[in-house]
Amino acid sequence: MSGRGRGDGPRRVTVPVLQVIDLLLTDPQRDDWFALEICRQTSLGSGTVAQILFRLYDWGWVTSRWEETSQAHGRGRPRRRFYQLTGQGVTEAREVIRQRFPGIPRWAASGEPA
Repeated sequence: MSGRGRGDGPRRVTVPVLQVIDLLLTDPQRDDWFALEICRQTSLGSGTVAQILFRLYDWGWVTSRWEETSQAHGRGRPRRRFYQLTGQGVTEAREVIRQRFPGIPRWAASGEPA
């Protein structure tokens, strides 16, 4: 799943998708988001988050990579798949949020969180 998806873009953006992209936009350069952390931060179930991450990947909004095995095993846990927003993902996610919530100052016209 590393690399880029098809980049077809969103056909439908649900509230859970908005929750996940809002979280990812809090630190767009972060490259170590993982599904369980996203579940904890958004209070969404693991199946929901997994499907959203697959969808964001298909849209070309996130890339992914596997954590190094030695690093994970050194901490006594399985490897994690890390996700990061792409440049396209940052731009398009901000636009989706601005369209859905035009009156919220957090997403000003500049596209940067307030």
